[in-house]
Amino acid sequence: MRFLPPRSAAVLSAAITALAATPSHGYFTVGQPIPLDATRPQTMPGSLRGVRVPVRVHGQAATGAAELVAALGEAERAYEAIVDRLGFTPPLFDATRGGGPELDIYLTDESSFVRVDPDGLDYGEAWDCSAAVVRVRRGLSAAQRRRAITEGVAHASLLAADARTTRAYRVAFASAIAARVLGEGADEEGLVRASAEVSNGLFSESTDEAARGEAVFFDLLASRYDDGSLSLWRGLAVAPIARTEGGASRLEDEPDSFDLLRRLLRSEPGGLDGFILEYTAARAVAGTPGDRFDTVGFRALAKLAAEPMRTIVARDLPEWVLSQRPLPQGGAALVAVDTNGLREGTLSLWFHGASWRRWTVAALRLDAFDRDRGRAPAPPVNDGEWSTTMELGPGDSRVLVVIVDQGNQLLDLDRPTNRDGSFALNLSLSNAR
Repeated sequence: MRFLPPRSAAVLSAAITALAATPSHGYFTVGQPIPLDATRPQTMPGSLRGVRVPVRVHGQAATGAAELVAALGEAERAYEAIVDRLGFTPPLFDATRGGGPELDIYLTDESSFVRVDPDGLDYGEAWDCSAAVVRVRRGLSAAQRRRAITEGVAHASLLAADARTTRAYRVAFASAIAARVLGEGADEEGLVRASAEVSNGLFSESTDEAARGEAVFFDLLASRYDDGSLSLWRGLAVAPIARTEGGASRLEDEPDSFDLLRRLLRSEPGGLDGFILEYTAARAVAGTPGDRFDTVGFRALAKLAAEPMRTIVARDLPEWVLSQRPLPQGGAALVAVDTNGLREGTLSLWFHGASWRRWTVAALRLDAFDRDRGRAPAPPVNDGEWSTTMELGPGDSRVLVVIVDQGNQLLDLDRPTNRDGSFALNLSLSNAR
């Protein structure tokens, strides 16, 4: 019998231990990676500490005193609004890693508008939560800096409540909180960037800038189910807490925010799947007169709407539309049919999706201003097959088909899917005049 050398045996033993401690689902690991302690930027000696609330502002070399003083005042006001007035979780103390236990905000030369990183888990708490390091770009205008700092404080509060969520989810949620606190609309640049990424999946944006565009998910949720005090948002931030056992390589994945949303929306048409379909449809007309987002201070800018992957003139039908690429879970595709010039007609649609995926599909009749004139029923798609017919009238400008891949299990960003979904859409027109 052969024996492994001591070094190889130790490596193999460590690998087996790590594998055994890794949460899994089928062949895939689940849960978010355990965050490492954040690196802190080099700053000038000294800092400004808040008097009313536990925040501290640092500056890199050559940062002006006026900018530091203004940033401290904005940080104090943001903390008071988010924690003291709205009742969100106070950011965790970080011992003395930033010179004191307060929330540290650094004015830096980094390119990001604002970036927040977890500063390691607090293993003394009863659940997975983390302190935060906030970086804000130097030289911003007063309005930009106020928005960045407010979002930074909100993000730090979310990490103090639950550090297991995805980064894109936290960025979007923090952006929504900042917009409400300041009485401003959603980040328009973020909306434009996120609109270009609807096919990538909900809360899966590659950059913080695009993730801010998903803030309107929380606005739609608040407009339907919340009150003026944002009690639903507070509950969404703290309810799905859990604790990861020692020795695990990834954070515990259950329960999570989608579990909470699934239960909250269980009595709504289509449940969480139906809400995500409605959210995607709303994204397609964001900024138009048909906009359904109830956001504070939102401005109507049609460029915010997500672009269809394909636009077809109704008189050119029939047409066979194939997905440009397989969709990930939460990913969406939009197909538009231009009906301008038609007095009437019957539009028939047949959807064929990968049978191992869960799909939701809707077809909306829109007028020239993208206002909803009616829609086909959107029951659950069974075995990847769905079809409907729609009677068109002279007031219809286009028909928008919204397709959402809900994954091959319950939608869960902590659980990768093993096969992405492809689809085809068949469209035809009859009785056209």
